[in-house]
Amino acid sequence: MTPLLEDLTELVAEIDPALTPLANGYSEAVILLASLSVGADEEQIAAALEFDQTFVRVVGKRLREAGIWLGKREVCHARTEAWTSEGGGVAFAMDLAVALGDMETAGIQDDELTSRLTEQGRASVSGMGKGTLQ
Repeated sequence: MTPLLEDLTELVAEIDPALTPLANGYSEAVILLASLSVGADEEQIAAALEFDQTFVRVVGKRLREAGIWLGKREVCHARTEAWTSEGGGVAFAMDLAVALGDMETAGIQDDELTSRLTEQGRASVSGMGKGTLQ
């Protein structure tokens, strides 16, 4: 385990104790947080975490399409400010849902990104009611 991954694993555990290394969403949360120190650069994140580059690229594509990652190296400052503000856990959870592919950007309303569930997200929500999360 790389030093960055060790640090981020501890941080993820503080954010949500259920996000253990084997939990759904853990890797995406680590990638999202790694972008704060490494930048929104899939190759550098993959190297720093020793994650598969293809996987990191898929997550990065989702984050770019949603406007969370901008350009080659920049993370949207407004999003990272939202993560650290009061109630920031909700903002982080929403961005994590984007990283997971469960949500996508629906547009901009009142200078704020709005989101909606993807097909995958709808299937996950539907599974919650049946006790079969996907």
